[in-house]
Amino acid sequence: MRLTFMTNSRAALSIGGATLLVAWLSFASSPGVQPVPAPEAGPAGDSASAERLIADVRAQGERLRQRLGTAPPMQQPARNPFAFGSARRDAAVRSEPLWTAGAEASPMAAEEPPLALMGIAEHRREEGIARTAIIVSGADDLLMVSVGDPVGHRYRVVAIGAENVELFDSVAERGRRLTLQER
Repeated sequence: MRLTFMTNSRAALSIGGATLLVAWLSFASSPGVQPVPAPEAGPAGDSASAERLIADVRAQGERLRQRLGTAPPMQQPARNPFAFGSARRDAAVRSEPLWTAGAEASPMAAEEPPLALMGIAEHRREEGIARTAIIVSGADDLLMVSVGDPVGHRYRVVAIGAENVELFDSVAERGRRLTLQER
């Protein structure tokens, strides 16, 4: 006695045949499509129902116009998810830069602009860990900087550690350290 196994082609034929049989049986048991009989109405009844339908559509259109006319106006959103901070500001774009290039000549040059380190993001790469510092300036500008990037016109990022950022002040020719503050 020799055993034969089902090959892929035999399995495909069996499944296909079973599918066709199920489709044929389901079609045979379903009710057929029956035509819908047309309503029989005289010429006078047909005209009166059409007039009622037209008047009903016009009344619904008028009600819709009245409801849309009294809709409440759109309100401006209470907050902007793309702006940092909770203070509302004018939408006008600031035309002057954050720090001017001629700041060393002014008496404000000795005063350091307010900067705060809000966070540090780390990205693992083949060369090592690349960090990005998130710094907020006194004007509520959110800056995302890496090593070598400028911060305004006065500072350049020298190093980013796990909890602090080293900046070089080109006006005062010295360094400045921002430390991550816990909240």
